[in-house]
Amino acid sequence: MGRLAAALALALLAGCGFHLRGHGPAALGVAGVALDPASPEAARRALARAGLASAPDAPVRIRILAWRTQREVVSVDASGRPEGYRLHLLIDYRLERDGHPEGGIRRLDLFRDYRSPPEQALAREDQEAPLLADLWREAAARLAAEAAP
Repeated sequence: MGRLAAALALALLAGCGFHLRGHGPAALGVAGVALDPASPEAARRALARAGLASAPDAPVRIRILAWRTQREVVSVDASGRPEGYRLHLLIDYRLERDGHPEGGIRRLDLFRDYRSPPEQALAREDQEAPLLADLWREAAARLAAEAAP
């Protein structure tokens, strides 16, 4: 009976699209995809750490034009002090296939919500670091999927 329940639970989790975070392919190398060397160095390093491998002579290039992070308050406590935040990673980019731009400038806007009690304001940066790494991993996966030939 226990095995049947476990098998049913796994089937339901797989069917609903559940995936463990941080458990996936080590590198998102897509044959024929490269990060444009003109992309900002910090964005290239972050995407490389997130697993987006780059093929130097690829027919498809991802050019990161600009990127930034942004934090916004999404909830306050009973005293009106911020306690819930949304961390955004915004990336403007363009795809080029065989040296020709494909479409216009695109924007990727990814975010994570988190809570940080007002009395722990100094710990907020420690909370944001793993969230930002997770956002870069998601960005790498989405860019690789979109650029796949």
